[in-house]
Amino acid sequence: MAGVVGAFSYAGLTDRHLLALSPTEAMMVMLVVPALFMFTFHFLLEHTDTMKRISFSKKSSDSEKSTSEYGEKLPKSLSIASVDSVEMEKTIAQRLTIVKSLLRYMIPLFLTYFAEYLINQGLLELTVFDCSHGYGTSPASQYRWYQVLYQVGVFVSRSSINCIQLNMLFIALMPVFQVRKLDTIKPLYIDPMSSRPKQLTVKLINTAFFLLNAIYAFLPNFGIVCAIVLYEGLIGGGSYVNTFHHIHKKVDPSIREFALSTVSLADSIGIMLAAFVSIPIHNAICEMQWYR
Repeated sequence: MAGVVGAFSYAGLTDRHLLALSPTEAMMVMLVVPALFMFTFHFLLEHTDTMKRISFSKKSSDSEKSTSEYGEKLPKSLSIASVDSVEMEKTIAQRLTIVKSLLRYMIPLFLTYFAEYLINQGLLELTVFDCSHGYGTSPASQYRWYQVLYQVGVFVSRSSINCIQLNMLFIALMPVFQVRKLDTIKPLYIDPMSSRPKQLTVKLINTAFFLLNAIYAFLPNFGIVCAIVLYEGLIGGGSYVNTFHHIHKKVDPSIREFALSTVSLADSIGIMLAAFVSIPIHNAICEMQWYR
């Protein structure tokens, strides 16, 4: 939801048909949000004794960390120090073994987000339309609304885990293929034990599609791109929420927290690498003779 609100706020503040603020003015207005967070944290929330704090004067003991706000000792199983000690008991070799078993979740998530953010950061800004085909929006405004629709798609799909659940085979195919349509609008459940996704057909990957369009500009108007970007967000959010749903259901509880934190790195690394790769791709397209 934060992504939708943030992207929509910035697009709305800077759109010339709405508030028409400059990017600098819009960012200054949006600074009220982190200021509000800081005020809430320091003045409105109650801080318990179990919360870890940074102290420059003295080191707090483990017993102080595990004391509740009522002055009572927490059970050892709930002590922050005891949780940390359990995590430290795992050797590097054991952790690497666990990480190896998590690659079946990490690789599809990494590839999905790498492909999507390669589109978002390297290709969408080259997908521009003039006023007659862009509904009166400028190229900069078009890019901002692309991001809004992407975040809407992510939000909808991440909120749909109770309606649509995908098996690991389909999650693994998400980086390569894109879902074309669902044959029904009823809540769809794909059996986790099934070896083949049901009621789904596949077509070309979004990345190749946007790459070709960035070079040859064959899409006729802004609305079609908006629909594809929304659909792209649905794919990314679906991959994310179903991956962590499988981890929560299938991974041993003793390593579940470690697994969740480790797999969460996959999409972040994919986004970071996509940012680096998108720069030479963007420049290469701009240097093409027919693109000029």
